[in-house]
Parts: sequence; structure tokens; C-alpha cells
Amino acid sequence: MDSDSSIGTYRSRYTPEEGALLTRLRIFIVMRWIAIAGVVIATLVASKVFHIGFPTVPVYIICGFMLAYNLVFLFQSKGLEKQQSGTVIRRARINANIHLVLDLVMLSVLIHFTGGIENPFIVYFAFPTIVTSIVLSRKGTYVLTTCALAMVSLLVGLEYAGWIPHYNLQGFADPTLHQKGTYVLPGLAALATLLYGATYITSTISGELKKRQRQVLILSAQLLKKKTAELEKASKEAAREREMQDKLSAAYKDLSESLKQLKESQEHLIQAEKLTSLGQMAASIAHEINNPLSGVLTYTKLLIKQIDDNRYSKENALVYLGKIEQAVTYSSKLVGNLLDFSRQSPPKFWELNVNEVVERSLDLTIHSAELQHVKITKELAALPIIMADFDQLQQVFTNLFMNAIQAMPNGGELTIRTSADGDHIKTEVQDTGVGISAENIRNLFTPFFTTKKETKGVGLGLAVSHGIVQRHNGSIDVKSEVGKGSTFTVLLPVKALSG
Repeated sequence: MDSDSSIGTYRSRYTPEEGALLTRLRIFIVMRWIAIAGVVIATLVASKVFHIGFPTVPVYIICGFMLAYNLVFLFQSKGLEKQQSGTVIRRARINANIHLVLDLVMLSVLIHFTGGIENPFIVYFAFPTIVTSIVLSRKGTYVLTTCALAMVSLLVGLEYAGWIPHYNLQGFADPTLHQKGTYVLPGLAALATLLYGATYITSTISGELKKRQRQVLILSAQLLKKKTAELEKASKEAAREREMQDKLSAAYKDLSESLKQLKESQEHLIQAEKLTSLGQMAASIAHEINNPLSGVLTYTKLLIKQIDDNRYSKENALVYLGKIEQAVTYSSKLVGNLLDFSRQSPPKFWELNVNEVVERSLDLTIHSAELQHVKITKELAALPIIMADFDQLQQVFTNLFMNAIQAMPNGGELTIRTSADGDHIKTEVQDTGVGISAENIRNLFTPFFTTKKETKGVGLGLAVSHGIVQRHNGSIDVKSEVGKGSTFTVLLPVKALSG
């Protein structure tokens, strides 16, 4: 298990300090495997390749002993990983101290059997001090470094005095080198300098790292506290939002119910308005038809009475029949307009030019214009071909022309203009007649509404024209000023209906 994966594993169960300490113990164990393998390989190379003479059996025994206690440390490390958080640090530090002491003893014994002060690998005593600075405090590191230097000095001193045997690296070093004070003392001084220098550097760096770790832990705690406060605040806000959503939901439900009731009321009002309109229409129709029918009945009775009294004359009969014909013609026209208004037949679209429809409509109304001394001015522009119903548009323009002529009983000028702006074709019908008041303009396209006196109109022409223009996806508008005249404008779309 590498350090990154170990820390990632411990992070979920232990504090960062506990996880880091457990990871270091695992690293020590892995490094010890490497060290054992390195010693064995170095022993084989030195004895077999370079033919350096020294007792190899003790070296292998030391490596075996290190192998054994490293296995014990491995099982202890796995046991520590199962401990609860809070008890790990103390046990891990005890195990680390045991590791370091055993390693220091084994290194001293190994150096003894491989030449003592003659062995250049004596500098490896710096490794325990470096490892100690990672695990222990600065004071503990200096204590261990002093112990390591004392053990080396004791080993070298005992060999120098001949109290313990010295194992010479035959073929590599002078057999009497361990008894030369000019070599031994500088070597120990250099080793002491190396050990304390390494201790100072590593303990300083380790202390700074531990300080940074504590700062990171404090910062993490602060961030966690801040994040917790933010989450609590967000939770409260979420609760308020849910409460607001519940209120909005209740309000929406109430609003939906109110809208439903309003819609029902609106439907009732529309139905009532339809019935009212139907009643008004029926009253208007009855009124419009009753007048001519009354005339027909009156003249018919007069004619019958004269015949019964033998006072019948051809001249009187022709007068009465003429009156009856006028009344019947008016009634027929009224019925025809009613049929046109009620049918609202869909237009039959054909390619046409609006100018041709205008010309045909003028042909039908030119005689009425001449009788009332109305001058007609045409300003017809070049227009694109569109799709429209010729007969229905002719009905619209004929009605507009006749209305304009009737609005000028004492003569005037009727101006007809056509133009195109790319999207629409515009036809303007302008007269210099009596004009229409603002109040009447609002009702101008309402069925049976008329501004004409006596029996000149029944109030359906503009309503029928308005419906025809709408079915062509167009619009009809009017601008008027009393005493100066009116202008009706018909807009018909080009793109929507053109082929």
C-alpha cells in the first residue's frame, strides 16, 4: 500500500495526525524490507564479486532477525489500523520507539561484523536519526542521535582497546586501521557532525511541517465550522422556501378555484350577452321588416277597398303597386343582407390584382356617383398578384364606394388609392362627406348599426365587409372627422396569401 492510498484509507476513520502516523509506520516497515534485501545483496556482492573477507554468517543471522521482528511489526501495524480513533497515537509512538531502538541496535551489531570504523557504510547511522525526526519530537530526536553516536563510539572504543574482537574487511582496509587514532578520532568527529547536522535539518523541517499540519487542522476545523453554519443557514432558508412554496401552492390552488369560478361566470355572461344580442337583432329585424310590411298591408287594403267600391282606377293601382314593390324590394334586400351576414362563406382564392377589383367595383357605382355629382379620383399603384376571392372583395369595395357616395348628398370628391409596401396591399377610400362622430365609429362594424337616415341602410354592409376582410387575414380601419369626410383603409397580406 503506497502512502497516498494509505492516507486516503485512514482519512475516513482517523484524524489527519493519526492517519499520517500510521502511514509512516507502514513506510518504515517497507523501508526495512528494502534495507534487509540491500544488506543481503551487498554482502553477496562484496564477498563473491570483490572477494572482501568478513564473517557473512552473522550478517545473514542479523538479517534473519530483522526479518522476523519486521513481520511482527507488520502484524502490529495491522492491529493498530483496527483501533478506535483516539487511542492510536500513543500506541503508534510506542511502536515507533521500539522500531527505532531495535534498528539502532541491529545497525550497530551489523557494523561490528562488517569492519567497524573501517566500513564506509557507518554513515548509515544517520538514517535512524532522520526517521526519528519524522515520528518523535525534536528533543526525542536529539536523544536518539546522542544514543546512536554513543553506541558507535562505544563500539569503536571497545575494538580500539581490544576488549571485543575486530572483524577486518580483508582485501578492502588496513587491518590496523581501527587502532590508528589519527583515523578513528576524525572519523568519529565527522560522523558526529553528520548525525547532529542531519538531526538539526530534519527536525527543523519536520517541526515546520508539523506546525503547518496543525495550522491546516485548525483551518480545516474553522472551515468545517463555517461550512456547518452555512449548511444550517441554507437548511433554514430551504425550510422557509418550502414554507413559502406551500403557501404559494395554497394560493395557487385558491387562485385556480377563483379562475374556475370566474370562467364559469364569464361563460354565463357571454351566454347572457349572446341572448341579449340575439334579442336586439330580432327586435331590429322585426322593426326593419315591420315598416315595409305595414306599407304593403296598407296599400293592399286601399287597393282592395277601391276595387270593392268600384272606385278602381289604373292610375291609383299603379301607384299603390309601385309602393308595394318598393317595400318588397327593401325587405328582399334586407333578407339578402341577413343571409350574407349569417352564411359567412369561406373565400375562394384565385390569383388576382386588387386594382382590377377596384375598377370593377367602380363600374357598378359610377352611375350613382354621377347622379350625386361626386367626382372620382383614382391613384392606383402597380401591385403584385395575390390570392383572394374576387367576388367577395368586389362586395367589400362596392359597399365602401356606395357608403362614401351616400355620405356626399350635395356632391364632393371620392379618392381611391392603392399601394404596396412588400407585406401588405393597402386600399384607401376617402370621401369629403359629412363624416362620422367618434361615438358612432366605435359601433360602425356592429350588425344593424347605421348612420343613414330613413331606409337607405340596414346596418349590415360594413359588418359583412369586416367579416370578409378578416377571412382574408386582413384588416379594415376608419378615420373620420365630422364635416370633413372619412377614410376607410383595407389592408390585405401579400406573403401569407401569395403563391
